[in-house]
Amino acid sequence: MSGLRRRLHLTEPVVLDWWHHERWEIPEGDLERIAWLNERWRTLDAWVASIVANRPPLGDGRPEMTDGTRVGNA
Repeated sequence: MSGLRRRLHLTEPVVLDWWHHERWEIPEGDLERIAWLNERWRTLDAWVASIVANRPPLGDGRPEMTDGTRVGNA
């Protein structure tokens, strides 16, 4: 993760989580699998929304350059 952070020049925290599903939980049929995947997306969307809603304001909204300055600095 630290290598990714350096390469992307991330200046704010990155929140990660993951879900594991056993093979037997995944439906066999195409329509059932599509419905199951759509439910997983709804779960992910709700998780992202909860993270965004509960975090403090981040930075000043301007991208940071590799030298530490922000776009728009004089």
